[in-house]
This record gives sequence, structure tokens and C-alpha cells, in this order.
Amino acid sequence: GGFLVAEVGCGAGVALCELAARFPDSTFHGFELSKEALTRARAQAQFRRLANIEFFDVAERPMGTEPVYDFAWCYDVIHDCTHPVQVIETVRQALKPSAVFLVL
Repeated sequence: GGFLVAEVGCGAGVALCELAARFPDSTFHGFELSKEALTRARAQAQFRRLANIEFFDVAERPMGTEPVYDFAWCYDVIHDCTHPVQVIETVRQALKPSAVFLVL
């Protein structure tokens, strides 16, 4: 099996879909607030026929507090968050002890 990977603030899912295509043994979860971005992300995943990726509206389905993710990242997101410390803490709780959280 592969890794369970999360992108926080995945937008239209461009990067996450590319990773899902390149690493078919891993599972990818994208978390986003924008319904428009989620619609585009889901459409792209469907168009590319990616079975190993899901996108979630964080208002309806947050990351959770169980440490399940092997790797998480966000790109150009934290500085725009209303509560950045809370976002970082939420991600930390969802990571396995040996996981990495990459903030770009």
C-alpha cells in the first residue's frame, strides 16, 4: 500500500490530481472551503479517472483528530487563514507521529 496524503487548501486540485496520477498506490485527500474550487477539483479528478483521490469541504467534513495521514501540505494558504494556529493544530492532530507537514 501507499501513503495517505492530505492537501490543506487544495483549491481546484491541480497539484493533488497530478500526484494522484503519478502515485496510484497512495490515497489523496484535498480539503477546501471554496465550493467553486471543490467543483472544479472533483471535475478534474473525474475527467482524469482518478480513483485514489477525494475532495472535502472542510465546513462539512474536517480533517478529524485521528492521526491517519502520512504526509500533509499546504501551499500559499496559512497566511490567508483567519485562525492559522487552529489550522496548523488541526493538521498536526491528523498526522501520524512519523508524518511530515510541509508548509509552502
